Amino acid sequence: MPTPKAPTSMCGSGKGDFNASLNSLNAWKAFKKVSACRLKESNSRKATRDAAVKAWFASVTAAGHSSVALAKAIRASKAQRGRLTAAKKAYHKISKALKRQKAIAKRAQADAVAARKLMVSTNAAAARRTAAAKLDQLNRKIAMNRAVTKANGVLRAANALHKKLHRQTNANKRQMDAQQKKMNGDMRKQAKLHKVNMTNQAAKKASKAASIRAHKAYAAGARKNAADGYYH
Repeated sequence: MPTPKAPTSMCGSGKGDFNASLNSLNAWKAFKKVSACRLKESNSRKATRDAAVKAWFASVTAAGHSSVALAKAIRASKAQRGRLTAAKKAYHKISKALKRQKAIAKRAQADAVAARKLMVSTNAAAARRTAAAKLDQLNRKIAMNRAVTKANGVLRAANALHKKLHRQTNANKRQMDAQQKKMNGDMRKQAKLHKVNMTNQAAKKASKAASIRAHKAYAAGARKNAADGYYH
């Protein structure tokens, strides 16, 4: 950064001469007046510099806090992404199980229907047979009844499991949606904190540059006053 030119004094551009100021009371008063004026200017530049330095340290603190907040938000977002992934895996796993169970229930229902049809056809055929075949008819009927009972039991179990898996699928879907909603909120928060952090980092950089410029202006003014014979 180039060294700034010494600021122009509003107290006059002439050089001060302490020895010459002793020649008369008016010269001494004029010297003191200009010296006090330049001191006031120098103090003003010093105050400007000090304020800029104070703003610099404040910006350093703000930038540090926003960086920490952004890092924390990024970690939370990563963790939430993991939970969302786990929820999606659980949902897809249950969905596949439900699909398989639907197929099993469908086959069980078909078996039950087939058993009923076989029972009806067997009973009809047995009814047309002679009395000698009634015992065989009874045995067949008992076997068919058992088959129907078994098929109905399998169907009921399949339907119960289907309902259970359906409820689990809905619960997993709600959980997945909740995790997605939270993930979206975390991403919005992260974006907001990133924007704040970028603003604070830029302010930090600009504040430091302003502090350096203010100090150089103060130093240049002090050197010029000294070169002109006014020390403070």
